[in-house]
Amino acid sequence: NNYISVRKDLADNYWTKTMGVRSFGNDCLIIGNTISDGSDGIFIEDANSLVVRNNTISTMTNDGINLIRSAFTSISGNSIQSCGDDAIHLSISSDVTVVDNTLVNSVWGFLSEDSTSIVVNNNRIRDMKED
Repeated sequence: NNYISVRKDLADNYWTKTMGVRSFGNDCLIIGNTISDGSDGIFIEDANSLVVRNNTISTMTNDGINLIRSAFTSISGNSIQSCGDDAIHLSISSDVTVVDNTLVNSVWGFLSEDSTSIVVNNNRIRDMKED
């Protein structure tokens, strides 16, 4: 396997407003990171076989986790708060499981568009702000 792993990273982007983690690869593990003060916390595009687990993401101007044209992904155990847009955003993706996440104080807790075979279960979503 050609696994790409990002584990226990600390990404504070106070002035640059960039992405905490950006991936276009397959077989990725993004686990146990703390990401704050950026545009997007975790941005994944055109990827398959992903695990996004136990990350803490806060104060993003856009999305906490953004998944585009990707498949066979597990998003679980993440804590995401204070996003200017969606805490978790799926677009044109398939076979995604979103389980046991805590989503607080974002415009949308979870948004899926043009995606198929999505399982959303046991997430805690509260204190969403108006768009």
